[in-house]
Amino acid sequence: MYRKILVAIDGSHHSLKACEHTLELAERFPGATVYLLHVIGIREGLEGEVSTELLDEMMAIMKPFLKLGREKGITCETLFLHGEAGPIIIEHAEQNSFDLIVMGSRGLGSLKELVLGSVSQKVIKHVRCPVMIVK
Repeated sequence: MYRKILVAIDGSHHSLKACEHTLELAERFPGATVYLLHVIGIREGLEGEVSTELLDEMMAIMKPFLKLGREKGITCETLFLHGEAGPIIIEHAEQNSFDLIVMGSRGLGSLKELVLGSVSQKVIKHVRCPVMIVK
């Protein structure tokens, strides 16, 4: 049933739990591929360039999950996209026909996001595929 699973990772406790849960779920679907996505936020002065330091930091976060996926026989791929998290996740999910999106219930967002609505709420509202929120 779930062949392509997208899990959004921002380094928060909830997103790491979401990744763990995704790998457990993927074990039940032989041939499933898990896509570990980190959206690199827009920062003033960044202008589309991402530092090697930031990529190394995110790979360090993803590395244990890639290893666990290999140990369980689950294909995992890493994705790094640049922009505002909600719209980027929505656009990527729609363009790539994912069967399921898994996200943590809370991320590393600012107070502004709490007032305007969280990334997970935006994704739930706009994507066509099922979304699983992990606490």
